[in-house]
Amino acid sequence: MSYAQLDVNASLGALVAGCWLNSALFAVELLQMWRYFTRTAQGGLLQASLALLLVVDTTCTISQYAAVYSYCINHWGDQAYLQRQYWPIIVYLVTTSISALVVQSFLVIRAFRLSRSIVVAVVLGTLIAAGLGGGLATSTIITLFPTYADRGRLNTPVTIWFATSAGCDVAIALVLIYCLNKVRKSAERFEQSNLNASLQHLVAIAVETGSVTSALALIILSTYLHDPEANIATGLCFSLGRLYSLTMLLNVNAAHSLTKRNANSSAGDDDGDRSKFGSTSKRVGLGGIQVGHTTTVQIDDARDDEPIRLDELKDLAKLTQNKERTQAYSFDHQKRIAEEKGRAFRDDEV
Repeated sequence: MSYAQLDVNASLGALVAGCWLNSALFAVELLQMWRYFTRTAQGGLLQASLALLLVVDTTCTISQYAAVYSYCINHWGDQAYLQRQYWPIIVYLVTTSISALVVQSFLVIRAFRLSRSIVVAVVLGTLIAAGLGGGLATSTIITLFPTYADRGRLNTPVTIWFATSAGCDVAIALVLIYCLNKVRKSAERFEQSNLNASLQHLVAIAVETGSVTSALALIILSTYLHDPEANIATGLCFSLGRLYSLTMLLNVNAAHSLTKRNANSSAGDDDGDRSKFGSTSKRVGLGGIQVGHTTTVQIDDARDDEPIRLDELKDLAKLTQNKERTQAYSFDHQKRIAEEKGRAFRDDEV
């Protein structure tokens, strides 16, 4: 593509517009990072993952600024320079691949904790590895063949990268939706209205975040295949890493907010009638999301005001079975109290 044939809007204009969009999303990411580390920071591994994302995304954003400045300012009108791709493009491709790897791995771990399915984890892990391989292969080929005329060599790795990334995002969203809906149905049987509303909110987040990243990946792929030498796909891809990071941050911050809300609700319910009722509260883990579950049992005699022990709830999906067990235990407990009172009455008569 000669300089005379250069479409400024499809090449340089696309890079500038993509850089602007990425800057706006990066600002939102910084706000979410600030919210997490100042209010909800917990867990060493999660903090390390988000800190890595912050470093990677900052590097990616700087590389985009360098690319736009080089093409549009330093080498404006340099025909030979505008026909090649340089280190800022390679850096942005590698960092985008790393962002997708970190976020998708986090979501796969959450999906595995909910589904307890090794098959699901293996399939999703394979898709993540394929996407990472496609992204790194794209960067390597550009390093070896940097001219825009050689972009046809990227068709296969680019297709693998974005197709597997979109498929992985959709699959993760479907697994989360299925597992959270299953848990929500169990919560409905326990008449946990606050918990049910929180789970519905988490399902909505899974749908929104998974659909956005997968849709953008497919749009980038179709745009690139339509015109490989234009930079429209590159400009769109500038923002892909930031969307992945926001996906993780929104999930983490929303989960903490819902956990705090449920904890406050459970604490408020426990303060009502402690003179007539005994209550036990359990913390139930939902793939890293902690929710409160409270069981209340009426006590006939203050002398026997001892808490009813529940079997340890490892997963909220088991609540249905535990409810029947709890009811049976409560019945046996009250029956034992009645028998003790009967024996004490007989002893008094004797």
